[in-house]
Amino acid sequence: MRVVVCVEPWGLSDASRAAVALAVRVFPRDAITALAATDSSATAALAEAQELGAFRTAQVMEESLESLDVGGLGKTLSQALLSLQADLVLCGARSDDEGRGIVPAAIAHHWKAPYVPHVEELAVSGGEATVLVRSNGRKRKLAVPLPAVLTVGASLTVAPAIRPDAHPLSVEILRLGDAAQRTLNRSSDLGTLEKPKRKPVAASSASDLLRRW
Repeated sequence: MRVVVCVEPWGLSDASRAAVALAVRVFPRDAITALAATDSSATAALAEAQELGAFRTAQVMEESLESLDVGGLGKTLSQALLSLQADLVLCGARSDDEGRGIVPAAIAHHWKAPYVPHVEELAVSGGEATVLVRSNGRKRKLAVPLPAVLTVGASLTVAPAIRPDAHPLSVEILRLGDAAQRTLNRSSDLGTLEKPKRKPVAASSASDLLRRW
């Protein structure tokens, strides 16, 4: 079982801390990878994720990541998940600063996996995750086939599992090559492709100009 926790590269939100802590509570430490995506350093965020219990840390590093929209970032992270051979992805439900929580849904869309937000409890058996969510004031258990993307809210009470025996930080840099560059150069879901530009052609007469117009 390979579990990936996607974290903010600029620093973990409370929800991302809860996601790492939930992963540590459910899975063996050596099954957990913390993943960030940025065109600069994510060392501080990944170091904190490791202190909370992640065994492996990885970063997607490509030029122009900063300019990606939500769809493009979700697609890039989904490609990284294929590279990491992930079975389950946990994310914080919302970042502390922007508070929208759209990126996990975009990851699930491009990874073609089920998406369940605001998970409060988690268990995995075989190829299925059993999750507890709260809806309309009621708690409900759902069976979710793997692979899947789950989000964890900051309100989830999970004791942080700080690991004093953490090994020195070693961040694996993922470069996704041509596929990632295509993602960075366009967002096929949220934008429109630019029409090819035609070379200017001189009109030979007024009637020819009107015809071309």
